[in-house]
Amino acid sequence: MANAIQRWQHSVPPHAAGASAEASSSTDLALASRLATSALKLFGLLLGHARAQTSHAAFRALEREYGHLKLWSDGYGVVSGQLDAVFVDSRRLRHSTYRLLGSICQVLADSMFS
Repeated sequence: MANAIQRWQHSVPPHAAGASAEASSSTDLALASRLATSALKLFGLLLGHARAQTSHAAFRALEREYGHLKLWSDGYGVVSGQLDAVFVDSRRLRHSTYRLLGSICQVLADSMFS
C-alpha cells in the first residue's frame, strides 16, 4: 500500500514556490478533485479485480456503489472543481468531504492490496 500512496503523492502537483496565500488555498481546495479522481480510479481497478474473484451478486453491488460515487462526483462537479466554490464558504463541509473521500480511498487501497 505504501507504494500506491507514494505513486499518488508523486502524481499530485506540488505547491509552487513563492505562491501567495490565496493561490495556496485554491490549490488546497483542488484536493477534493484529486481525492475523487483517485477514489474513482481505485474503485475502477477494484471492480476489474472483483469481476473474476467475487460472486455475480457481490460484483453487481460493488458496481452499483461505484455508480453512486460517480453520480455524486458528476452531480456536484467534484472532479471538475465546481465543488471548490462551495468549499470557500464552508470549512466544515470541505473538511468533512476531504475526510470522507480520504477514507474511501483508504478502504479501496486496503482492499486492493490485502
